[in-house]
Amino acid sequence: MDLRDLAYFEAVAQCASYEEAAERVGRTKPALTKAVRRLEDSLGARLFHREGRGKRLTEVGEALLERARRLRRDTEAAERDVGALARGEAGVLRLGAGTTVAEHLLPEACARLKAAAPDVAIALQIGMSDVLRALLRAGECDLVIAPLSPGAPSEDPEFNAHVVFVDEMVVAAGPDHRLAGPAPDGRASPQLADLSAEEWVLPSRSVATRAWLDDLFASHGLPVPRAKVEASSLAPLPALVADTGLLTFVGRDSLGPLVALDVAEARLVRRFAMLTRRRELPPVAARFAALLMDLAPQPVPGDSFSRIEYSNRPAG
Repeated sequence: MDLRDLAYFEAVAQCASYEEAAERVGRTKPALTKAVRRLEDSLGARLFHREGRGKRLTEVGEALLERARRLRRDTEAAERDVGALARGEAGVLRLGAGTTVAEHLLPEACARLKAAAPDVAIALQIGMSDVLRALLRAGECDLVIAPLSPGAPSEDPEFNAHVVFVDEMVVAAGPDHRLAGPAPDGRASPQLADLSAEEWVLPSRSVATRAWLDDLFASHGLPVPRAKVEASSLAPLPALVADTGLLTFVGRDSLGPLVALDVAEARLVRRFAMLTRRRELPPVAARFAALLMDLAPQPVPGDSFSRIEYSNRPAG
């Protein structure tokens, strides 16, 4: 049974004549007559009683008309819903990000996505870089935004990558910490050696920024920072750092009540990249990736990460 024949039959059933139905659907009367006959042959029953120049639906015709209408509505709904998915206007965005990105980049990006595609839902995973990469690798996220390791090569060996956010990591302390003011010997700012005797709030040693900090102290012949508190995320801990008199290493945009210590050697520009697997993105992820590209900063000097073009148009 052909969907087009059903559409023509529905038009004939709703109109007073074949001529009126033919004008409505933009076909000829013989074309509609043949469509009705094909349906009758398929069903083995008449669909209309012929009454002079008019017509009236048979019992079989009434039953078919009800089902034809239902099928048309279902087909239109399927075209609408699947079309929205194909255009990235509906569906679920499976996104992974760290706390820094969730605080500083995602609010605007998600607001833009909601404005452009209000029917899209977001399944957000918050985690450290290694966790986010594992989720992406396993296919549990379509796109993640994760910090790149300091000194990372210009091409990620595993994923497509594009820098979408940059911040500066600094040593920070509470405003009442003794190193937050002038140094005891009158120097304007503390030196790296002044920090080596302090206790810290830091992420685990598996985190790239912690490894960078340890290497920095070791390269100057100093003991590596001693973590009094190790945490999976530093974002919610500024108050703890301030109240305990500890130091931490945190993004400048996430200082909160803390103050940055002016230690030139201990500053690290941290790049966050949008990472995707090397395959075509689902349409909703492609739409969000394009939004992130619009929000991305100008290229960082020395950054040659590939600039991937994301589009909702199908390949080819």
